[in-house]
Amino acid sequence: STEHTVADILNGAADVGFASLAVYSPNLQVTKLFEDELSLIVSKDHKLAKKRAASVKEIETEKLILFERGSSIRRATDQFFDQIGVRPDLALESNDTFFIKRMVERGLGVSLLPAWTVRDEVMAGTLSQLQISGHRLRRSVALVSLGRFQPSPTRAFISYILKHKAEIQAMAEGEKRTKP
Repeated sequence: STEHTVADILNGAADVGFASLAVYSPNLQVTKLFEDELSLIVSKDHKLAKKRAASVKEIETEKLILFERGSSIRRATDQFFDQIGVRPDLALESNDTFFIKRMVERGLGVSLLPAWTVRDEVMAGTLSQLQISGHRLRRSVALVSLGRFQPSPTRAFISYILKHKAEIQAMAEGEKRTKP
């Protein structure tokens, strides 16, 4: 979660982290890295699987498999459900993307996940990805590090990530990488 990432960096347990915005601390250097969009994810056999978009009313009747509370994805989904006035029927919660995808594949519920995390399964036909009619669920992810002196390997890592920022954004949007 964002709180754990910030705490780990501030207490020296980590040099660099990735966190969902908004993050603020006078001791941290926070650089927006990319923005991604959450999509509705259903199994290939689900009644919505052949559709391109699902309505809020259709989602309302589903059992949801969501990230645990405190994660950036869960905050985004909770905020979305609050805005549309829906109390989701939770089937499961997890902090493991792989586990969530497998449970959706097995038909135990549907989920809201970043599109790039299910690209392989959608291409393989084991999961279907849908838009939510009339809504876009976007989140921003930042690179977070201490603002003070950083060891050379940390500076090199940050420099490398920032040099490839456009490619990371393209991947988050589902575009193919143009460079190796």
